Amino acid sequence: MDEGINLLIVGGAGAVGSALINGLGEKPAIVLDRVKTLKVSGKIGYLKCRLEDLGEIDAVGTHCPDHLHIVYLAGSVGPFGSGKEINSALKDNVIAISNFLNMFKKKISHFTYLSSVSVYGKPIYNPIDEEHPIQPFSIYGASKASAEMIAKVLCEQYGIGLTIIRATQLFGVSSTPSALPNLLLTKMREGVLPKPIGNLEVKRDYLHVNDLINLLIKVIEKPVAGVYNAGSGKSIEIIELFRLCSKHLGKAFESDFYLAGQNIKGAFDQVMNISKARQIFGFRPDYTISQWLAKSHLKKSPHKGKVV
Repeated sequence: MDEGINLLIVGGAGAVGSALINGLGEKPAIVLDRVKTLKVSGKIGYLKCRLEDLGEIDAVGTHCPDHLHIVYLAGSVGPFGSGKEINSALKDNVIAISNFLNMFKKKISHFTYLSSVSVYGKPIYNPIDEEHPIQPFSIYGASKASAEMIAKVLCEQYGIGLTIIRATQLFGVSSTPSALPNLLLTKMREGVLPKPIGNLEVKRDYLHVNDLINLLIKVIEKPVAGVYNAGSGKSIEIIELFRLCSKHLGKAFESDFYLAGQNIKGAFDQVMNISKARQIFGFRPDYTISQWLAKSHLKKSPHKGKVV
């Protein structure tokens, strides 16, 4: 590999990784992933590696230059219902990061880990800042929290700078089809809108993948160690998502579907405080759900990794 390359994207063949590569423009990078093949441009080098295999990690390390900034995107989002799926979550989200840091420790100048709002669990308060207790209630959230802890311990032990980005739920990227904005967009392309159920007054914070990419690029250009929330910093009620979809479909919102005040077990508000990322990196999300729906709902569904 070119000794002039100082960026390694682990899990770079996924949807967020592909969006990051596109956002980097002409900046060269190395992508490490377990997929068999990957179409890359001349500025991108590709190494195939299974992170559960220490021998493979060690072997690919011989092809990488020193002083690398690692952007770690690898992991599994689920589902995690069965024992086998839970074991897979631990392997992909926890053991893999431990293996990688141990085997690459001498080559890393800075380590950026993409974590999740799921580590906070059900918020004690909103908006959620980085000092909020870590209290995940899902297997996914627990695996991301565990990965954070391992990264903190190992990076401190090896003298590696660590940046953790806790991203809220993304829209505009194919790897999160079950996220409500993406699900509604799919239905809009079919000319229909699903019937709203549950407590539609619940407020959530959604972030367009392009805004996440912009933040990651800022971290790559000028890394600052610490934990940073990545969200829109604004809340939107679930009912407002349905109203926006009705508007862009040109249909009247069927208000009789609105089950206001219905108490659904487990429903909770979740909004991110992004003032720290704004102060340190100048992070200011630009993409709103309304703009995205207006632009995207007539397009065909994207291929994996492409932003809509």
